[in-house]
Amino acid sequence: MLTEQRYEQILKLLEKEGSITVTEVKELLNISESTVRRDITALHNAGKLVKVFGGCLLYTSPSP
Repeated sequence: MLTEQRYEQILKLLEKEGSITVTEVKELLNISESTVRRDITALHNAGKLVKVFGGCLLYTSPSP
């Protein structure tokens, strides 16, 4: 699976669930834990999600 495809899948899971763990992503996408962590970090740096201990949360922009 290509990087962009993994990013899409992670974001779709987040939209559905609101939060996901590294273990859930690892098992659902059948990829290594280090790949999941690297992907979550990249998406966090891009402002797409919020990285938390053990997983991530759906990013919601602050209300004005």
